[in-house]
Amino acid sequence: MTTNYLVEKSKGILKLVPEYRDEGKGYQAFNDGSVEAEVGDFLYGMTRILRPVFVLETGTYKGVSSAYIGQALKDNGRGTLDTCEINDLHIETAKQLWATLEIFPKWIKPHRIESLKYEAIYNYDLMFLDSEPNLRFHELVRFYPHLSEGGYAFIHDCPPSLTQGNINPDHPEIESWPFCNLPEEIKTWVKEDKLRVIHFPNPRGMTGFYRVRRDEYKWL
Repeated sequence: MTTNYLVEKSKGILKLVPEYRDEGKGYQAFNDGSVEAEVGDFLYGMTRILRPVFVLETGTYKGVSSAYIGQALKDNGRGTLDTCEINDLHIETAKQLWATLEIFPKWIKPHRIESLKYEAIYNYDLMFLDSEPNLRFHELVRFYPHLSEGGYAFIHDCPPSLTQGNINPDHPEIESWPFCNLPEEIKTWVKEDKLRVIHFPNPRGMTGFYRVRRDEYKWL
């Protein structure tokens, strides 16, 4: 199992704890901000299956999800992860983890930049969007032109409701808190069957978007 391998190889940096939003299902995590261990295993598996040349991540944080993706790229023997983060301390913390796991700098390229200012120059087969919640839909819109046909973009912490219509009395200035209103571009791409939506039942929620290939069988 990838999680056990990374925990052991991290020499104490990664420590598993119960996911506090677990509700008795047995999920595990490393902290309250990074991905659940099971989501990490999923990202590792997707990277192994897709064999991407380029992967894009927003919201590096402590480098946990990057570690799973970077390990998969290493095991694939090809590929680069571009990951965006604005916090210097987070970047340095992540670099320490990746270096200990021996996946940096060859497999991971961190960028100290706001995600919506990042200029993508590659097409990505896999995207993992995990920055501030109110930015993630807009990141999908920004990077959609660089999502390869047959590629996947996953938005972490996003439940099946996409938080649409959700009201937080502490933040009345944010409609559909915390993700904000769904951009019309995404609605259009889904209606036109350019993007297909997949929901996952992990404790923190995750919604995936698959970009349809033009040579696929047309079901409708």
